[in-house]
Amino acid sequence: ASRLISVGLSSLIAFGSYLISSLAGTVHWLEWPAKILPFHYYQPANTMSGTYDWWYAAAFSGVIVILFIIALIGFRRRDIGN
Repeated sequence: ASRLISVGLSSLIAFGSYLISSLAGTVHWLEWPAKILPFHYYQPANTMSGTYDWWYAAAFSGVIVILFIIALIGFRRRDIGN
């Protein structure tokens, strides 16, 4: 049951983030919250044309590495074998 709840919650957060980011161009009060979501920085048209700002990808990669290190430190002494 907890697995179903976690998958449902993460799917809801992902869908909500995508919805906010896609509506930010037309709904002005959503522009600021969309800037903290990763979907705002994913720009496939710019990537295909070669004008993508690669600092966004570097920043997200840095955040992923930092969160991974925090997770390693946090779960280092936990017994999660079963």
